[in-house]
Amino acid sequence: MARKTILRTRPAGRNPPPDALYAENLPLLRGAALYTARRFRGDAEELFAEAGLIFAQALRAWRPGRASFRTLLTWKLRRLADGARRDARRGKRAGVVAARLGLIADPVGPDPTADLSADGLAVLKLALLSREGMRTAAIRAAVKRVLRRRGWSPRRVRAAFAEIRGVFS
Repeated sequence: MARKTILRTRPAGRNPPPDALYAENLPLLRGAALYTARRFRGDAEELFAEAGLIFAQALRAWRPGRASFRTLLTWKLRRLADGARRDARRGKRAGVVAARLGLIADPVGPDPTADLSADGLAVLKLALLSREGMRTAAIRAAVKRVLRRRGWSPRRVRAAFAEIRGVFS
């Protein structure tokens, strides 16, 4: 009499080739990219490419004895939606702030800078004009250096940063 198993498992040491795993999980990758694109108004092709990178990371991290590949891939694909959500929030907020400061013409949503003082707006403008790809701590340090060169006291700099933190947190 044949023994029935509840879970389908692959024999140890016999991993399927990556091409077979990709073909098997392609609908999951496509679905995650399309869902994320619709939900957060992203570019579906770009999100699908990012899902492919996540697939490669999951393939490297997969240990067959611990969990199925699909489970690992699903958990890793959550980062795709989290990243899109974070970018959507930052994009809206940054777009409104940039419009308020006259850097772009088209505001979207309520203006979070309406209650900022002139000092707060000056600090924010310097931060938004920083190079793309700089870490937050590096931007903060650069803005502080510029303000100190302009003659701002350390207390005034701290107060401006605290005001901005209060508006955006």
